[in-house]
Amino acid sequence: MAWDLKASRKESNMQGTLSDIDSGAGAGYLAVLDNGDTDLMHFTLADPAGVVSGDTLTFDIPNPITGSYLATGVIAKGELRNSNGEVEATTVSVGTSNADILVSSTQISDTIETTLLQGVMKHG
Repeated sequence: MAWDLKASRKESNMQGTLSDIDSGAGAGYLAVLDNGDTDLMHFTLADPAGVVSGDTLTFDIPNPITGSYLATGVIAKGELRNSNGEVEATTVSVGTSNADILVSSTQISDTIETTLLQGVMKHG
């Protein structure tokens, strides 16, 4: 049987996630990975990374953020990490539509400029 948390607990959980992303000496980042868990690109987030309202974390992305290229591949998922590289949220959906994190392209290479467009995560 499925169960649910009360609204205040969801908000507290999301605020804790935001605090974890913002922990460390600098800004947290979104790492996008392929199916083999290879980091393809990193996007540095604002510090603080966003705001929580109710059960929703909205990332502060007033303008598209260009990623730092690491490897060629196709994005399968994302991880939110603090500035120390510690994973704070995993298996984040990333895509060009219908995803928690929206990017300009899921094809990553050193010849394709890929940008982070929007990020909204809702508590399950």
